[in-house]
Amino acid sequence: MWMYYLLACIPVAVGAAMWINNKNVVWWEWLASSALGFMTTAIVHVLIVSGMTTDHEIWSGKVEYVVHYPKWIEEYQESHTRIIGSGKNAHTETYYTTEHKTHHPHWSSFESYGGTDEVERDITEDQYNGIAKFLGGVIVPKRGSRHGFDGGDRNDYYCHNTKGEIYPITSVHSFENRVKCSPTVFSFADVPVGTPVFDWVGDDGNMATKRCLGAATASVNGFRWGQMNTRLGASKKVNVFLIGFGEKDSSIAHLQEAKWIGGKKNDLVLCYGGSRSNTTWAYVFGWTESMLVKRNLETILLENKIDDTIIPKVEAEIRANYQIKDWSKFDYIAVEAPWWGVIVVMLVMALSQVAFMYWATQNEFDKGGVENV
Repeated sequence: MWMYYLLACIPVAVGAAMWINNKNVVWWEWLASSALGFMTTAIVHVLIVSGMTTDHEIWSGKVEYVVHYPKWIEEYQESHTRIIGSGKNAHTETYYTTEHKTHHPHWSSFESYGGTDEVERDITEDQYNGIAKFLGGVIVPKRGSRHGFDGGDRNDYYCHNTKGEIYPITSVHSFENRVKCSPTVFSFADVPVGTPVFDWVGDDGNMATKRCLGAATASVNGFRWGQMNTRLGASKKVNVFLIGFGEKDSSIAHLQEAKWIGGKKNDLVLCYGGSRSNTTWAYVFGWTESMLVKRNLETILLENKIDDTIIPKVEAEIRANYQIKDWSKFDYIAVEAPWWGVIVVMLVMALSQVAFMYWATQNEFDKGGVENV
C-alpha cells in the first residue's frame, strides 16, 4: 500500500521542476498538481479495495401482491417555440400542440423482506398469472392514476394474498467481505480446477434463488425449502442451502466450503452424502456465532430421511439456535492492495498529470501575474 502513495510524491517533484523552469507554471498550479496526485492515488486505492471486498448475500422475502397495469393512452400539450419576424423585430413565440402517448401494459410484484417497506419488481405477464393463481386468483380492479386519460383501460388490476400462503422470492444485496481477499486464519485452500463442487447461486432471474443443489433437488421440494427460508429470513436473517453429494465422501463438502470461502455473510450450508433414505455423512458450514446449530443440523441430517419431512426439523433448529455472525468482528483484517494496482495508479496519474500540466502551461496565468490573452 505504501508504494501507491510513494508514487503520489512523483507529481510533487515534477511539479516543482516545472514551477522552477517554466514561467507559465505558477506556485498554486504546482500545489494543485501535487494535490491531484495524492487525490488520484487515494481514489484508485479506494476503488481497488472496494472491488476486492465487495461481496453479495441473499435476502429471503415473499410476494405481498401483484399488479397488472393495462395499456392506456395519455393526451397532453407539448410546448414549442418559434421565431417570428427578423432583425430587430424578431421575437420568440410559444405555441402548443396536442400529443398522445401510449402507456404499454406492464406487471409488477410488491415484496416484503421482514420490514415495513415494500419493494416493487417488474415481472412478466406469465409470472403475474402464475403468482396471482398461487395467491388465490382474486383479481380486484382499482382506478389507476391516469392524468390526461384519452383511451384504453382506466383500471389497474390487483391480486392480494387471499390464501395466506408464502410465495418465496429473493433479492441480492452487497456487503463488505474482508475475509475473501486477505490471508488470515480464516483463509481457505484453493479448489483444484475440475472439482465437482457448485458455484454460489445468486439471482437466477426467476425471483427465487435455487437453494437445493445436487442430489437434494430430487429429494426436497425447492419451493417449500424457499418458503422455509422466507419464514426464517425475517427473524434470523439466514440463507439456507441444502446440497446432496450422493456417493462422494465428506471431503467434497470441505472443498465446497473452500469454493464458497466459508459461505456468504448469512449463508448456512447443509451438506450430506449417501441416499435420501441412508445418509452416510453430514457437514454444515457457514458464518454463525453458534457452533451448536451446525452440529445439531448434522445430527438431523444423519438421523432423518432427506425429504420434505426434514424441513420443519431444520427450521425449528435454526429458529432455536442460529445466530448470524457479527461481521464487524472482521473489521480488523487489513486489505493489501494488489501489485497490479501500482500499474493502474501509474497510468491514471500519468494521464491526469499530463492533462493538468498541459492546461497549466497553456492557460492565462504566469509568474508575472500577466494574463497571456
